Amino acid sequence: IESLNGGDVDAIGTCMSEYWQHKKVMAGADSGVEPDSIKKLLAVLTENNVISGGTLCGAGGGGCLAMLAKKGKSADDVRAFVDKSVVGGILPSFHGFCWHSCEVAEDGIEIQII
Repeated sequence: IESLNGGDVDAIGTCMSEYWQHKKVMAGADSGVEPDSIKKLLAVLTENNVISGGTLCGAGGGGCLAMLAKKGKSADDVRAFVDKSVVGGILPSFHGFCWHSCEVAEDGIEIQII
C-alpha cells in the first residue's frame, strides 16, 4: 500500500515479481506454470531496465502477462524493445501476443446511478 500511495513504481514492480516467484513455488517445479518464453522475456526486460516487474495472472501457463514499465518508459517502449530483441535473436518470437496498455486510476472506481 505504501508503494502505491507513494508512487514507487520500482517497489510495486518488485512486489509483482515476488508474487510471481511465490506462485511458481506453490505450483511446483515441474508444473509448467511458466513457459520458457515468458521466463526469458521477464528476465531480459528486467535485466535491461525496461520493466520494474511482472507476473502471469491466474494459474499461469501463459494466458495473461502483466508487466510494469520502469518509470519514464511507456508500453510502446516495452514493445519496441521486445521487437528489437526478437529481431536480434535475444528473444523468441511472440507472434500472437496481444498488447494492452493500462493506467492506474488515481481517483479509483466511480459509480454513477442513472
